[in-house]
Parts: sequence; C-alpha cells; structure tokens
Amino acid sequence: MSMKDIPVRIGLVVLLWMCGAKLAFAEMPVPTEPAFESKAMTIVFEPPKGKEKEFLEVFVKSQAAYMKAYGGRAAAGVKVINLVPTELGEPLIHLMIYQDKAAYERAKKIFTSREALSGYIDGHIKTYGGYKISREYLASSKVYLSNVLTE
Repeated sequence: MSMKDIPVRIGLVVLLWMCGAKLAFAEMPVPTEPAFESKAMTIVFEPPKGKEKEFLEVFVKSQAAYMKAYGGRAAAGVKVINLVPTELGEPLIHLMIYQDKAAYERAKKIFTSREALSGYIDGHIKTYGGYKISREYLASSKVYLSNVLTE
C-alpha cells in the first residue's frame, strides 16, 4: 500500500459510511401523530320526578320519531346509537361514538356545557324544526365522556 492509495481508501471508507448512514435514516420510521382512539359521548335524559308518564308518552315518542326520521345522517366519523325506554321511569339514551378527533372536540364543547347545549338545541330547532327538548328535560340530562374499548 503506497501513500497514494491512502486518500483513495479513506474516501472509500467515508463513502461507505455515508451510504450506511443514509440507509439507516431511510429505515427509521417517520414520526406520525398517534392514531385517535375512539371516544364516546353519552347523553342520558332522565324523566323528571313526577313526570315519568309524560316523559315516556310524549317526549320519548317525539324523540323516537325524530331519531327514526333523521337516523343514519350522522357526520362522517360519528356513529350514533339511540336507546329509547320501554318502561316508565327509564331514561332515553343518546350514544355517539367518534372516530374523528376534530368532531369529538367540537361535540365536547357543545354537549358538556348546559348553556352551549341549550343554544345548540335552539339552533337545531330553527334549522330542522320538530326537535323539542323542554328546559326541564334538559336540566335532568347528564353527559358522560368515555374511551371506547370495542366497537
């Protein structure tokens, strides 16, 4: 090995090292935003004390008719399940499963505040009509947020 070969060999080693480093970086996974785990929002409308019969015969029937008419029109990334009571005193349950983070965050802002929910319902009535939730029923409702384990 002569002195003339040393720069060639060093250049070859550097070239091989650079190619190896480039391959190593190419194989590294590109960091991505973690996948959104589905979230659920459950709205439970409890019948007000002393108004269980009216709740079942009037409110539940009107909500069931509305849900049948507009069911299946949920926004993309949202699955809606409506559970209507069959017995006096049972609650009406509106379950929404969100696969989309932005849709979940928007809904969370609306449904976790009674004032925002009331405003949303008023706007909904003006736009679509026929969807009436009395202030009393709204006051006896509860909203629950949860993670979805299985779908």
